Amino acid sequence: MGPNTKTRTLGKTESTLLRRLAEEQRTTLSARQDRALLRSVTPAPSSLLSRMAGKGVLIPLGSGRYVVSSWAGDSLAQAAPFNVLLDATLREYGRYYLGFLSAVIEHRLTDEDSWMVYVALPDDTTFRGNRLVIDQRPVLTTRISGAHRWVGMEKIRATRREYYWRSTLERTLVDTVYRPKLSGGIELIVGAWARSQERDVDLDAVCDYARAVSGAVSRRVGYLLTRLGHQDVAVKHLGDLRGQRNKVLLDASSTYGEGSWPREREWGVAVNVPEHALAGWLRQ
Repeated sequence: MGPNTKTRTLGKTESTLLRRLAEEQRTTLSARQDRALLRSVTPAPSSLLSRMAGKGVLIPLGSGRYVVSSWAGDSLAQAAPFNVLLDATLREYGRYYLGFLSAVIEHRLTDEDSWMVYVALPDDTTFRGNRLVIDQRPVLTTRISGAHRWVGMEKIRATRREYYWRSTLERTLVDTVYRPKLSGGIELIVGAWARSQERDVDLDAVCDYARAVSGAVSRRVGYLLTRLGHQDVAVKHLGDLRGQRNKVLLDASSTYGEGSWPREREWGVAVNVPEHALAGWLRQ
């Protein structure tokens, strides 16, 4: 046995807990949320969890959360898929969803990849700060205020019994023009919209989600749908927002600088991206 190898011999109570988790096809455990399960196994759950963590059978995630270790080693990557760890960490704080660039990647709307993970939390979350690290991966969180904006999330299966929350394809598209700095930048964003045309996108839902987020986002969506040949759908759902005088930037992150950009008439969107570049991205 190597010097860094933990003793894996299990007692009866430890084996019982692992068997119960296996029967439920779970790889994560919460001291708070699984209090009933733990009490059914032992009258001293804290001692049990501490003992199992000391043996490396459970890997602590913090705040009383654990993931069941692989017998092959002690790394979180061996123990559970990353999105299971993400859910085990964030569900303690209430609602969340994997979104923005991370969702663009998962929905295969780009060939790019990102080590950074992007997550949305409600503005009343108990989580403090905007960054955390899970299995050595940095996670950047952003707050989304208003219950009306919490639409377009789907429960995704990570293992046979464990799930995580992610923005739908349609909500992901809307979020790219809502928080472009978190979504890979304007070139990747427009390319993602173009690639989405090869998918079975519910354009009605795209418009509904855009309206739920904001008027500015709705006008950006109306403009992009029009450029992609879906003016009829855009006008049907968002037509009442046309002709407004206040200026809305297509790229809210102003990648190409402030400057003086042409204002498109129908949606009142200032197209602050060179037309030749925009046209090329839309042809992807």
